[in-house]
Parts: sequence; C-alpha cells; structure tokens
Amino acid sequence: GIYIPQLMITTYGSEINGMVSSITQFITYLSLVEAGIGNASIVALYGPLATKNQDGINGVLAAAKKFYSKSGCIFTILLLGLAIIFPMISEKGIDPALSRWMVLVLGSSVLIDFFFLGKYRVLLTADQKGYIFYLVQSIGTILNSLTCILLMYIKADILIVKLSATIVYILRSVFIFLYAKHHYDYLNFNVKPNALALKQRWDVLIHQITGAVVNSTDVVIITVVIKKFAEVSVYTTYNLIISNIISLIESFSNSLCAGFGEVFAKNEKEIIKQSYSTYEYIYYIVIFIVCSCLGVLIIPFMKIYTYGINDANYIRPITAILFVLITIGKGIRTPSMTMILAVGHYRETKKAAIFEALINITVSLGLVNFLGINGLLIGTLCSHIYRTIDVILYNDKKIVHDTKEKTLKRIIRNIICMFVILSIGIYINSHIMPHTWISWLIYAVAVGIGSLIVILGINGIMEKDEIIELGKLSKRIITRR
Repeated sequence: GIYIPQLMITTYGSEINGMVSSITQFITYLSLVEAGIGNASIVALYGPLATKNQDGINGVLAAAKKFYSKSGCIFTILLLGLAIIFPMISEKGIDPALSRWMVLVLGSSVLIDFFFLGKYRVLLTADQKGYIFYLVQSIGTILNSLTCILLMYIKADILIVKLSATIVYILRSVFIFLYAKHHYDYLNFNVKPNALALKQRWDVLIHQITGAVVNSTDVVIITVVIKKFAEVSVYTTYNLIISNIISLIESFSNSLCAGFGEVFAKNEKEIIKQSYSTYEYIYYIVIFIVCSCLGVLIIPFMKIYTYGINDANYIRPITAILFVLITIGKGIRTPSMTMILAVGHYRETKKAAIFEALINITVSLGLVNFLGINGLLIGTLCSHIYRTIDVILYNDKKIVHDTKEKTLKRIIRNIICMFVILSIGIYINSHIMPHTWISWLIYAVAVGIGSLIVILGINGIMEKDEIIELGKLSKRIITRR
C-alpha cells in the first residue's frame, strides 16, 4: 500500500497517479448507490445469529441480495456515465481514452461486490468471522502487489496493471463463496426477503453519504477546482500513509463491533460497561502512540519516499501536521462510534452526521482557493472536532452511560504525553535527519520505543486497574493460543 504508489509515481509520473486516485474517489461516490444495505444487513443479522435462527438469517440475506442486485444495476449505468464525463471535467493533457477505460477497469471490482460478494461479506462480518474475509483479502493483496510490481518494472501499460487487480479480486470472491457454501450449508437466498429487517438502510445511506463527503471530497475538489493531478498526487500520497495507519488501527475496532453487537443483543449491561472501558483505554494508548510516531516521522519518511521525484513538491510540513491532527480527531471518536454501530443507532445520529458534512464542505470550499490542500484539510479537521465531541456525548447519554468524564481525562492525559513527544522529536529532526531507509528505520524504532514508554507508563500510573485488566487480557490471549 505504500511501496506501489511510489513505484507508480516514479514509473508513470504524478499526473497518472493523481488521475487514478481521482477516479477512485469518484467511484467511491458512485458506490453510495449501495444505499446502506451492507451495514443495515449486518445489524439485522446480529439477533438471528445470536439465537441461531436460520430462517431469520436467510430472510435478511435474501433481502440483501435483492437490494444489492438493484443497486448494482444503477451503479453500472452511473459508471458508464462517469466514463463519458470524467475526461471533460478533469485536467487537460491526459488521453481521454485512457481515463475512460480506467474508469471502467477500476469500477469493475465494485460491480463484483454488488452482484456477487456483498451478501457473503455481511454474513461473515455479522457472525464475527470477518477475519476469514480479511485473511483472503490479505492474500489477494499480496498476490496483486507482486503482480503490479512485476508489471510496473517491465513498464506495462497502466491499464494492464489495474486490470490485474480486478482479476485477483474475482479469484478472491470465488474463495469467499466456497467458504460460505461449506460452512453455512443452510443458506437459501430464494426464501421470502425480509425487507423490513433492512428498514434502517436509508439512515445508513445518509451516514455513508456524509462519510464520503468528509473523507473523499478533498480529491474531488482538487480535481474540479484546482484542476491539477499533481496536487491530487501530493494529497493522496500523504493520505495514503494516514489511511493505511487508520485502517490498521481500525481493524482492531471493526473486529470488536460484531462482538459488542452480540452482547447488546443479549442485554448484558455490566459486561458492556467494563468491556467498553478497557477497550477505550487500550485504543487511546494505541492511537496516541501511533500519532506521536507519525508526527515525528512523517516528514523524514516523505523526504526519503519522494527522493528523485521532481514534478511536484511533496515536502509540506504544515500539510503533514494537519494530517496528524485529523488522524487524532478521527481516532478519539472511534470507541464511542463502535458502540453506536454495534447498537445500530443510525437514525438517531444522522442529523449530526449531516452537520459534520456541511461543516466540511463549507469550510473546505471557502479556503481551497486561498490555502490549497491545507484549506481542505482545515475543513476536514473542523468537521472532525465537532463530530467527535457529538459522538462521545451521545455514547455517554444513550448507550454506555457515565463515560464522558473518564473519556475526557484520558484524552487530555494522552494529548499532553503526545505534545511532549512531538516537541522532543521535532527538535531532534531539526538537528538529525535520516537520509536512508535503514537510518530511518532505526530512528523509527527509537521513536516508537520512546513513545511506548511515555504513553503506556503514564496511563499505567494513572489507571492501575485498567493496566492490570490489560495484563489479564493479554495472558488469556496467550494461553488460548
């Protein structure tokens, strides 16, 4: 996820990398025709799976299949429309035929999800077997990466490179299908669809739309307003590092969402409260260690990563700082957001999600002509600050009660720790800057160990009970293995 984009930039240039990133974001918007089916199906499956109600499971999945097929047909029409329109609204100088075919190639994997894979993915996720899906996805990513690297080294056409990813995605889908058929022999998608179970899909859709505005609007605005694919490449290169880190961390929370969903379905309140406190405690330690390292290491990393690339300026300290702040803002809300997703409170929280999107788009459009990429990031940061406060307060009031004071103390404590680490790290950066991957790696290990000692140590001193619980949890995991 980090090496291949660098290879793409050095092989095909920043403009081609920016074009691919821009098309990907437009396709993300088109994917919203999924209309919340996935998350609504996952929430609807928690109950039947907990009680082993096979008829209930099949009813929900039959409804999911029906809606996925309809959405897939709409997506196909929109994708063809994008293939026609995209060359007209993007930067001139790129071959229109190349951009049209790229739209179709990149969109084809989404079609597979609509017409084939989606219903199996929601089943595995709801049944706490998402690890199967992610294991297959990981193997597919490795195969795809090796194929892409080989094709780039021989300077194959960029369309061939991206087409190889679609082929791997198809093979991955076949394996998921075979696994589901083997382990869920009672599956029957031809029963009467339980459409009522997916009544929340429109509320989920609103969250998906607002999420797309907050997370994907920046690239679209750069494409349409700034009209420079090189700037798209700069933005997506920074965002690539951030999104990979966030994905790695959120894989932890995503894996717990179904577990909390089952506990809520059984109404085990005491277990919920204690488990949530421990989860939040651990998550904040992890996110602040990661963000401390990120703040110190990102500019040294970018200098080595983009060495020799001269068609765009990639060394932008203010941009790096804003990305770090956005990562913190998004990370702080994750534990509370996990609870909201586990109980399926999409309708109750949609107004706040809409307001978050409005803040993002208003501030971003107001600042982009003056500050460029940084103006877009400020818009995202402002919306994150509002939404994070709202999510924490909502969780305290409606789901896991009496948590906001403890949460606030944890946030303040860890922000102070991170500020100390960043101050020391930035001072060291001004005197010692690694220039090779080996020296950067050694530096990164040192920063990581230092961050771990400071943040884990302070949190352990301030909340001894939680650190003891963390030790017991680690022991149980090791013993179970």
